[in-house]
Amino acid sequence: RAESQGIPPSGSRIQLVIAHCAHDLGWLDDVLKQMQEKYGYIVSVQVYSKCEKEEDLEHGVLSQAHKANVETLPNVGGCDHAYSHWITKNHPSVNADSDWDYVIFLKD
Repeated sequence: RAESQGIPPSGSRIQLVIAHCAHDLGWLDDVLKQMQEKYGYIVSVQVYSKCEKEEDLEHGVLSQAHKANVETLPNVGGCDHAYSHWITKNHPSVNADSDWDYVIFLKD
């Protein structure tokens, strides 16, 4: 039933890729909790910090409640730069260990 509604099935591996600059990511904690507890997804978070604010992320609620990989990128090319960076490192045609069922690209 879930698949017919466009909802990934329970147990799906989902990678969230977030281009971060200025906005608070406190909302993400609730989203991750629902994704994991309500839907049974296996979720990983990759945050690309583009405005040199990775300390805020490392000490914030995001890294305490959920293990997020935070990487600093230069603030060029907007979100597209962060997304293409992830794709060139993690697309299955480039990285055989990439085993995500779904990838969701978000902007803070």
